[in-house]
Amino acid sequence: MTQQFTVTGNVEFAGDHDLLIEGRVEAYDRDLPSLEQRGAAPQPLGQSPIDGNFRFRIEFTDAQFRRGEGERKSFVARIAKISPDLSFRVFDASGQELKIARIVTPNREDRPDHIIFNAPPTLEGVTLALEPAPVVGDSEYERLIAMIAPVLQDLPIAELTDEDIRFLVNELGLEQQLEVENRIKWLRHSAVLARETDLPIEAFYGWGRKDVPAQFLELAAVPLKNLPSVFEKLIGLRDEELRNVLLAAIAENIIPADLRDRVDEILAQIERLKVGQGVLTARRFIGKLLNERSAEPLVGLSVQGFDLDAGQEPKNLGQNVSNNEGVFALNYITPPPPAGADPNQTRRRLRLQVLVNPQTQEKFETEVQAGGDQDILDIPVPIPAPPEPESHQLTNLVPTLPIELPPDLLPFLAGKNINTLADIRKAGGISRLEGLPVAADHPAVRLLEAHVDLSRISPDVQVNAAMIQNRYDSVMAIAKASRPDFVGTIRDRIGDFKAAQLQVAARAQTNLLDNFMFKKLADHVNGVEVDPLVAEQIRCRCRDCEAAVSPLAYFADLLKYATQNIKNRALHN
Repeated sequence: MTQQFTVTGNVEFAGDHDLLIEGRVEAYDRDLPSLEQRGAAPQPLGQSPIDGNFRFRIEFTDAQFRRGEGERKSFVARIAKISPDLSFRVFDASGQELKIARIVTPNREDRPDHIIFNAPPTLEGVTLALEPAPVVGDSEYERLIAMIAPVLQDLPIAELTDEDIRFLVNELGLEQQLEVENRIKWLRHSAVLARETDLPIEAFYGWGRKDVPAQFLELAAVPLKNLPSVFEKLIGLRDEELRNVLLAAIAENIIPADLRDRVDEILAQIERLKVGQGVLTARRFIGKLLNERSAEPLVGLSVQGFDLDAGQEPKNLGQNVSNNEGVFALNYITPPPPAGADPNQTRRRLRLQVLVNPQTQEKFETEVQAGGDQDILDIPVPIPAPPEPESHQLTNLVPTLPIELPPDLLPFLAGKNINTLADIRKAGGISRLEGLPVAADHPAVRLLEAHVDLSRISPDVQVNAAMIQNRYDSVMAIAKASRPDFVGTIRDRIGDFKAAQLQVAARAQTNLLDNFMFKKLADHVNGVEVDPLVAEQIRCRCRDCEAAVSPLAYFADLLKYATQNIKNRALHN
């Protein structure tokens, strides 16, 4: 059943209110920004004239926006009513768009680009506050608009007929000024093209006055029915040429200077129109950011893309952020492939800038070859390891130890390039080192490896030393202790909350590996062998898990303990 929607409100304007009377408000349903960037224009829902009290009323049905809502809302429609996501545009009586400064709804006030998501069937009290009317500029375009506006009244420029233009010329006493008449004709053509393409009238006026895509007098004389061919010639030009012509028209005061800030937006809209007409093809590059050292996905990193084959200068493709799998996507535009060619075989050079460190603005830059739209390209990113605390240097750690190290132990370790706790972890511990000058179970060896193990949950060597002194010399020992015993032992050192935090971290690591161990024990009892390929897939390759004093090493110790100490009591009953 068709659902009726109504939006009512008023327009606030600090300028000449006569400009608003018989102006109009247009409402649109918005879609995903990425879809709009690829050519899906906002869906028009309806428009309303602005009455003498500066109010508007727009009515539409759900049939007008259901078509653009995609599969997601088609699914939602089966369980709930669909609502539009609204945005607005305001035009004065002459058809000039007025900028919205802010949008006020009964419950909130938002930016001018705000989208009112999931608007209810009856939305009342919307206030569109407009920016103050600018002072009439001195560009040729602005002077021409100001000259004909009093005669046009509420007639849109695009609806002027040839008879209307002749009337205007005579009414304004310009019958002897053929140049002005031609400018009015081209202004009308510009308004028609703007209405059909959602591009500014000023842009078309500037291009035409600079003889693009043909001589100005020829363009002014083009019949209305032939305007589509004019537009086809225009969009066939390179972006750089269109940009340079607009900037030249601004510099020569033909069109307003504030259009300079919209040039990129204008060219982006032209690109969308080219895609819609098949002149260009929208493509997508999908990448996956991986830590070069550990091969782990990099989550939440910003990626800036540039198309190196777009022209003389790289084209900015915007930014995207990697998701929880490290995946991101960038859209780019290419010419259509030759007839019969596979578009996925067409390669495009892209430059990627990955923001590795937001604090220092450190970036990693690489070039890739974009190909198939569904292909996911792995992108290794060098991520610097976090600096190890000074206290983790073995020479700094020694004074905190309760025993004196054998004099030849530190020189031996330094000869192996082991100078920090992290180096011990990378080496897989020191008890297994060949040529160790002390026994593998020497108290000094056990003490250093205890510090390495505890550094998994605490970087503070003083706190770790206190835990070791109280016989909490491993993550497993902390996890096995009761909460009151552990917290009570070290609360004077770090406080109750921090002590509880450490035990939670220890139990989280231990429980994860316990679950894994019990599954392996169950598989062993039931005669199940783990497929080596599966084992390879579940294996973690981070530097901690590769080390002998790591969670993986703990798992091995736990297995040993279980096989030596866990008894089947049922056999003894």
